Amino acid sequence: MKIHKNTIKRIGILALTSIFFFTSFSYGADSNQTVQKLSLQEAKKMALQNKFNKSQMSLQKDKLSLQEDGIYTNLNNASYGQTRAKGAAAALDEQRRQVLAELAILIDKEMNNPPLSDLEKAQKSALQTQLLTIESQLSGLSSAVIGDQSNPLLDSLESIRISQKALQDSEEVQDLLLAYNVEMQYISLLSLEKQIKSLEKNILNMEKVLKLERIKNNLGLSSNIALENIFFTVNQLKNTLEQAKIQKENSYANFKKFIGYPLHEAIVLEDFKLENFLLPNYEEGLKRALENGVEIRNAKSEVSRREGYIENMKDRYPKGAAALDSPKLDLKDAQLKLEEKMIKTELSYKTAYNDLLVKKQKLDLAMKDMNLARKAYEIEKLKYEVGMSSKLEHESKQTDYELKQIALQQAEYEYMKSLAAYEMASQGVIISLGVERE
Repeated sequence: MKIHKNTIKRIGILALTSIFFFTSFSYGADSNQTVQKLSLQEAKKMALQNKFNKSQMSLQKDKLSLQEDGIYTNLNNASYGQTRAKGAAAALDEQRRQVLAELAILIDKEMNNPPLSDLEKAQKSALQTQLLTIESQLSGLSSAVIGDQSNPLLDSLESIRISQKALQDSEEVQDLLLAYNVEMQYISLLSLEKQIKSLEKNILNMEKVLKLERIKNNLGLSSNIALENIFFTVNQLKNTLEQAKIQKENSYANFKKFIGYPLHEAIVLEDFKLENFLLPNYEEGLKRALENGVEIRNAKSEVSRREGYIENMKDRYPKGAAALDSPKLDLKDAQLKLEEKMIKTELSYKTAYNDLLVKKQKLDLAMKDMNLARKAYEIEKLKYEVGMSSKLEHESKQTDYELKQIALQQAEYEYMKSLAAYEMASQGVIISLGVERE
């Protein structure tokens, strides 16, 4: 009879657990709503398609394109201005030759048959004044050559192209970080689900303990203080559970918004596990981060672009021109940023790897605790089936084993989050653990 009741109880617990699992993992669903499952890869893809910074990035690209178009327009205007300036200069030059010819006649006459008449003197003075005016105009036109006007425009054009390349590099890093943040939130939600499940199991167990303690207290076998402490523990666990459910509601809402998922639709996150929990090779990962890391690679590209910019300017400007001063400072800044990226990439990698080691140790400890709890439960189960232990003792061991299983899952999730951070660091993306980078 005892075995029969125990079997019925197990079926009941399994049914309740299944009901809880469905209601908790499909938060926000109702009887008329279709619940959609979402994998981690699908969530990443959705987030990349609906990323928050997509419109901002497009706006920056559009602004740079408009600036580029404006410079091309100015270059065309400068070319047109040069054509007009050349035509005006040719006309002035012809006028200058005519004035010089007339002035030469008067000067020759003055030297051979002095003095000039008052009329001739007035003509000479007027021609000299006209000559000065023409030469002044020619001087102004000679400075309006295409090189003088186009050099600053060409400098701006190349600067815009550098910014466009830097924007593309930045977009690559932003996409990697976006996928990383999706994974961290996804795993955190799975972990939160398990935490709620653990709390509910713990409360159920403690309420049984509280019920037994009340019986003992009524019989005078325990103190009021002991009863109050258990009662306080149960209430504290219930408050913690309520807070976890509120956190779950907010976290799901934020996650949906982050990936661009409809807020009014229910969602089920597919659980997943790693094939193994082997630690990656430290030296290989560090080498990959420093030699082919994305942020270091982008910084090197920026240095190369700045160097090419200066070389192009040298073809347009004389040696020592002041126009080269600012680009040289920009190159120096890019070189310093590259050095900074090298230092930060290495530090980020070492920090991520050390965190992974810590999480691996905690995972191994959780695995050990779970195995011990499993063995204790198996022994208690045998004792209970032959009548050597009470139902409460049996259920206590069973609950402890189940909680240790959940604790192991939590440790696995923490390791997976740490591994995701490590993988980012090994790709050369600089991250701060526990902080989402924009």
